[in-house]
Amino acid sequence: MIRFQCEHCGKVIVAGDDAAGKTGKCRACGKPVRVPGQAETDPIDLPDPLADEAPDPAPDDVGFASPPPRRPTGTAYRPPPVAAEPPPPPAKRTGALVALAAGGLVLGAGIGYFAGHEHARREFADALARELAARRPEPAPRPADPPPPPVNVPLPMPTAAAPQEPEPEPEPPASKPAITWTSSSQTVHSGDMDVKIMGVQAGSVRVHKLTGGGADSTETYLSVRIRLRNQSATKKFQYTTWNGGSLMNLGRGGGGASLTDDNGNTYKPGEFGLEAPMGMVLQESIYPRKELTDVLLFEPPVPGIKYLNLELPAENFGGSGSIRFHIPASEIKK
Repeated sequence: MIRFQCEHCGKVIVAGDDAAGKTGKCRACGKPVRVPGQAETDPIDLPDPLADEAPDPAPDDVGFASPPPRRPTGTAYRPPPVAAEPPPPPAKRTGALVALAAGGLVLGAGIGYFAGHEHARREFADALARELAARRPEPAPRPADPPPPPVNVPLPMPTAAAPQEPEPEPEPPASKPAITWTSSSQTVHSGDMDVKIMGVQAGSVRVHKLTGGGADSTETYLSVRIRLRNQSATKKFQYTTWNGGSLMNLGRGGGGASLTDDNGNTYKPGEFGLEAPMGMVLQESIYPRKELTDVLLFEPPVPGIKYLNLELPAENFGGSGSIRFHIPASEIKK
């Protein structure tokens, strides 16, 4: 065991040998203390275990309990003798003897004088008893019993906490597959269907008039010409346009195209009512080794964009997934 004093408040602290060199907190003053090694400890003055106000052993603040003081080995422990208080000096009885003698004379005289008077004798006897009681010396006080020696109760040593197993680290969430965008100058192969952008233009478009003939639209659109080619030798595909703004396309099924730019803007399909733009295909079969071209219309892009991303659902020709094109701003004609 290592005994040392707190360098701040002087409290005596006892710690185990395995605590040498460690730092804890003094419970008396709350300041940090360092447990010295065996070679660093200095002799300290311990309090008398028989003192009246000897403090009970208490655990120190570096995590160890203060053990009881050890008795000398080889000899039985005997508490030091308690000095008895000197007896009080004998009271002077000279005055008492004189009083008794005087009282006897007075009593004899009184008895002879008041022999015939019973009542007077009783009063005289009572007065004499009170006088003798007042002059009788008080007995010396009994010395107090010495306090019992303090009982040293061993305190339980702190037990080391069981090591806890580290919690397993959570597995990182599965990363989503990266979205691939194909340049607008390349062809996307989706099963037996090849899809390619043939041109992108911003401006007015030619529409079919209900009265007959064609005319330029009053609104400005972004038009994208798409070519679909069936590479199968035996399979026929049913195609539905990706345009979502035509009233003639209602109830035909399929999904609409999605167009965004590098600033996060989304562009709706062009609204043209019953006057369909020239070159637009609403619904048509694509036979083996055949192809068709459709025109998709959108709102015009804002100035200063760097690129557009066009996403087309493959379900419109019976495929799965989506077809994604990356259109640089330099390929948009005006």
